[in-house]
Amino acid sequence: PAQQEHLEALDALCGRLGRTPLREELPPYLRMELAVSFGSLRGAFLCAQAFIKANAGQDYGRIINIASTRWNQNEAGWEAYGASKGGLVSLTNTLAVSLSATPITVNAVSPGWIQVDGYETLSHLDHAQHPSGRVGIPRDIVNACLFLAHEENDFVNGHNLVVDGGMTKRMIYVE
Repeated sequence: PAQQEHLEALDALCGRLGRTPLREELPPYLRMELAVSFGSLRGAFLCAQAFIKANAGQDYGRIINIASTRWNQNEAGWEAYGASKGGLVSLTNTLAVSLSATPITVNAVSPGWIQVDGYETLSHLDHAQHPSGRVGIPRDIVNACLFLAHEENDFVNGHNLVVDGGMTKRMIYVE
């Protein structure tokens, strides 16, 4: 509250909430419940609530949730992460509809393989498997968020923008 007094306006919220470290000895169903309840989904919901309140009375607002391509495609052992990211995409869709009487748009960005460190150590095959010809970098996600946050992009609402170099469009079979 004291910090909020110094803000002239709060126009955009872009949130990336990571995995909750969970203890391996917990049963899988409990790990999933904890990840969904206390991980990215609950945190995104609470941040959205606070943003909506802080944005009240403004002419423009953007909520951008960072999900993951794992909301739709996954591997064994990633149940909790995939479920929480799927919930985040659903929350994005629902908030977009619920906030339709406000100037706030709600979208998600779902990154694929984004290499934060050691990009130069990636192999030619790492890059070649992507239809874009390369593995993603953090700037790719920043650019997507900047696009969605722009004040003139108010017709993009309830969208999950996949930023993965085309990987989710490619059928991959083990040979």
